[in-house]
Amino acid sequence: MDIFTEAPNLLRRYREGASFRRYVEERSPLVLPAMLVFLAFSIVTTATTIVFFGTKHVLLMFVSMLMAPFILGASLVVFLFVFFSWLEARAMARLAGRPAPVHGKATLSLPGLRSALEQFPPVPWLFAGIFVGVPLLIAALVSAKTAALLLAAALATPILYALFDR
Repeated sequence: MDIFTEAPNLLRRYREGASFRRYVEERSPLVLPAMLVFLAFSIVTTATTIVFFGTKHVLLMFVSMLMAPFILGASLVVFLFVFFSWLEARAMARLAGRPAPVHGKATLSLPGLRSALEQFPPVPWLFAGIFVGVPLLIAALVSAKTAALLLAAALATPILYALFDR
């Protein structure tokens, strides 16, 4: 998957597609907290990367501080791309008259959870590994509790979204 092509295409579909945009706007009370979770994940993993390398050598800290905006931005782009692609799939399923995506309390059952997660779009694994996985691993080296909390928050976000979606 080429995220450099797919991300602008997703943004164009959001801008030009009235049903997708309306779906997101109607659910903005759910979308905004999800975006804040992803932003917090990106900020914390970027900060722990700076702390990790800052304790090793001054030069490494300098390089990690130079890389911080790229780590922050790229991890946030990966999260938002996957999340909004998932939202687009949910919006198109409703528009096409297919069975409604799992939402509400049905999400809490194992079949409901499986159904909600099966709708996940393709993930740009290379970028996710480099800009989400590696910083999360570094965060785990700095603080395992923080990394576990970040991972739990990132995994729970789509589940909670589907739970509270109407």
